[in-house]
Amino acid sequence: AVGPQLGADLIGLVTSREQINDLLALDDVIDLVIPRGGNALVTFIQRNTRIPVLGHADGICHAYVDAAADLDMAVKVVVDGKTDYPAACNAIEKVRAAN
Repeated sequence: AVGPQLGADLIGLVTSREQINDLLALDDVIDLVIPRGGNALVTFIQRNTRIPVLGHADGICHAYVDAAADLDMAVKVVVDGKTDYPAACNAIEKVRAAN
């Protein structure tokens, strides 16, 4: 195998806001922070760490269903993308189908 071996501890998940400040102080051991939340959370993280942050801007998440798509599968994807966790920043907000 080429490159370093990757272990299960390579990726860490923070599940509460109380843990964020502790995480942001670990700039000597963390290579990248990918926040999952609203714009206020992303901005807070970007302003309070020297760790690179893969942030996002406000926007609208679209789903486009092509005329050649499997309609049953497209419906499942669109319904899941909107209803599984509608408060998520990547929940589908607009759906457009081909004419």
